[in-house]
Amino acid sequence: MPFATLILRIYLFAVPVLKPDAFHQVGQRGPLSIPLLNDRHSFDVMPGEGSVLQDSSLPLSNITLGFEKPGCPLLLPSMNLPSSPVSIMAPRVDKYFLPPTALMPNSPKPLLHYPSFFTPDECTPSNVYRILRNNGWRARWLARYGPNQPSHYHSAVHECMVVLSGSARVLFGVADLTQDIIGESSEASNAMEEGGLLLDAHVGDVFILPAGLAHKTHDPNPVSEFAWLSPGDGRAPSDEDMAAAMSTVQLSGFTMPGSYPQAGEDWDFAVGGESEGQYEKVWSVPVPERDPVQGGAEGGLCTHWDGGKGTKDPR
Repeated sequence: MPFATLILRIYLFAVPVLKPDAFHQVGQRGPLSIPLLNDRHSFDVMPGEGSVLQDSSLPLSNITLGFEKPGCPLLLPSMNLPSSPVSIMAPRVDKYFLPPTALMPNSPKPLLHYPSFFTPDECTPSNVYRILRNNGWRARWLARYGPNQPSHYHSAVHECMVVLSGSARVLFGVADLTQDIIGESSEASNAMEEGGLLLDAHVGDVFILPAGLAHKTHDPNPVSEFAWLSPGDGRAPSDEDMAAAMSTVQLSGFTMPGSYPQAGEDWDFAVGGESEGQYEKVWSVPVPERDPVQGGAEGGLCTHWDGGKGTKDPR
């Protein structure tokens, strides 16, 4: 199929928007991989040869599946296709292995961090909620974070968090050694286990936490008091109530929704020591079939959690 014809077919049948700054030229031969940001599918073509090599997720005729933006034009970046192939950068994936401690199981599976996965225009509560739900993850709560929170983990379920507004720091992998910390500044290293990983969190960032991974959010900017922005205390809102909340909420402070696999357990709030002698049970929580924001695409949870075993054991 000539390349121009391919572009025409995409324009007629596809509704996603391409990220315009994603192109970079590479020196070796290979396909042009075009990711479709609405649910992160991609397909490959070979510039200069004009043939469709492979669709890594969907057949081209089905490329509109899963999209809900009818009438949205396909935006292509201005460029001249070289005779050598051009490559599209995949979403950045940072992964971190956190070893178990005396109080926290952590996990052989890595923490996954997708910095700036959503652009500011994409990172609306309703859009993020839709993408999570389409990939089999349910947003169970939306919260505005206060100055500090106890370090904790979820013993029976994996978690995804997306930064919708503000910024903060998130400490992973270690337990608080005192629980009398609510409302304090979080610069309290004497009251923590040694070690851990401290990451900055900004709008559009996605964090995927395996069951057992300790985490605490602190130092939000702007500083606000903690508040639930979704119905109830995040335990059992209906899908209808949660969708309505994500469509109408007015964001302020540092906010994130917490999402969990549709087929998984409800979330608990373990602060350290509850799983002593049962770390293997925590680590055996089943891995979901789809990444919460990348779906079945390679490069995310489906790749880096390696069928639930992780790519290495941190112990």
